[in-house]
Amino acid sequence: MHTIHFGLFILGDMGLNCLLLLLNAYIIFLYFTKSYKFPNFFIIFSSSFIVFKLIQRCWYLFIVLPFEVKFEFSFIKDIVIAIIYTSIWIAYVLKSVRVKNTFVNGRRSEVTHSDIIS
Repeated sequence: MHTIHFGLFILGDMGLNCLLLLLNAYIIFLYFTKSYKFPNFFIIFSSSFIVFKLIQRCWYLFIVLPFEVKFEFSFIKDIVIAIIYTSIWIAYVLKSVRVKNTFVNGRRSEVTHSDIIS
């Protein structure tokens, strides 16, 4: 029974990590192309990283830990650090003028009435 639960944990963890890897690759692509979509996807990715960490920890607590006695403080510490990190970077991305001026590629330019006439 223990190996079945541990196998479920490993498969779920591998699935989440593959999903995070794909999201990370897309974020890197948006960053280097300076796409206007980068700030929004960065916020989504950062928030989902916390959710993935919580899911990963819950899986571990309910699938693997019932067979073990000890609880580690690092479970909570990792999530708190991720929340602090995410809060700082999301605030920076939302408030920074540099971010607004850098990630502009791909945005449709606003066409004014005088541009259409001439």
